[in-house]
Amino acid sequence: MNRITSVTVRHAGRSIWGHLAEREKTLPLVTPLDIYPQFQETRGSWFWDSGMAVVQIETEEGITGVGWCEDGCDAIGRLVDGHLSRLLIGQEAGEVEGLWDRLFRASLPYGRKGAALHAISAIDLALWDIAGKTAGKPVYALLGGPIHDRVPVYASALHPVGAHKVAQEARDYVAQGYKAMKMRFPSGPGDGVDGM
Repeated sequence: MNRITSVTVRHAGRSIWGHLAEREKTLPLVTPLDIYPQFQETRGSWFWDSGMAVVQIETEEGITGVGWCEDGCDAIGRLVDGHLSRLLIGQEAGEVEGLWDRLFRASLPYGRKGAALHAISAIDLALWDIAGKTAGKPVYALLGGPIHDRVPVYASALHPVGAHKVAQEARDYVAQGYKAMKMRFPSGPGDGVDGM
């Protein structure tokens, strides 16, 4: 048996989204708040300086697993420390799926989505980390091994900073071998025909 002896969570500074929020808050961009005219101007209207939560789980055999998630509203620590950790202490760390189900069912009072699932996901990552370390194998091997030798990727920048700059950025990505790109748009359906 490899029972869980402690669960800790700490805030670990800015996530990639936190860095983007600061750097790109003045860029025009379609956002979920675009239906409200006062929020149509910039990405900063709905973006905030989010951080990361790092969950660390230790077992009686001295194995430590680490998982992380976005923690934009600092809710993860409260969820893990205040509730979810109690459901883990003393449990067998190798029962990853069963523990996930327990945590998911226990999250009903606060919604089974959003921050609750972020917290559960960070715990899940830490438990899989423990499982891999216990087995002496990478987690992908525990999940059935590789399916493909290669994984398709795409470039994900292309912010709306002017047509010429975006076009040059796209050409640069093609030159680097990318076959697909994710673009962000400064207008959308809320802007009518011009936005489409």
